[in-house]
Amino acid sequence: MLEAPREEQVARLAEMLGLQKVGWIFGHPPREEGFLMSAEEVMFAGMQQLEVADGIAKTPFVTLRMTPTEEGGGDTDALQVTLQAMDMVAEGALEVDPKNRAACAVSPTFTAVVEGKEGVKSVETARFLLNVPVLTNEKPMMHTKVSS
Repeated sequence: MLEAPREEQVARLAEMLGLQKVGWIFGHPPREEGFLMSAEEVMFAGMQQLEVADGIAKTPFVTLRMTPTEEGGGDTDALQVTLQAMDMVAEGALEVDPKNRAACAVSPTFTAVVEGKEGVKSVETARFLLNVPVLTNEKPMMHTKVSS
C-alpha cells in the first residue's frame, strides 16, 4: 500500500469539521474465484478498525473492496473484520503466510483452533471477514435551492 504523506493534515481537518473515519476503499485487478482479501489487507483493515473503535469493539468502520469484472463492470464488496480478527491483530498473532496469499499465518507464540483442530498454523482470510449489507441511496448527493 502506498504511503499517504498528508494523512495527518487530513485527519486534523476532518476532526475540525466534525468528521470521522468510517472506512477505507481499495481496488485490485481480478483475482482467482473466492479470493477476497490478502493477509496484508485483512491485517490493515483490522488495524484501522482498532483505531476507530479505540480497541476491540464493534464499529461502523467498513472496508470496500472493488475489482473490475470481465464484462467491463465492477464488483464491490463491503466487509468488516471480525472482533476475533481485531483481537488477533492487536496481539500481533497474525502474520503474512508466504505460501498462501489468501491466508494469515498464526504467530508461533499463539495457538489457533479452527473447526476443533488445535495448533493450526495458517487460517484462510475469509474466516476473519464479515459481509456488510449495502443499501442503495435514492437521494441526490447534491441539489440546488431555487429562490424566487
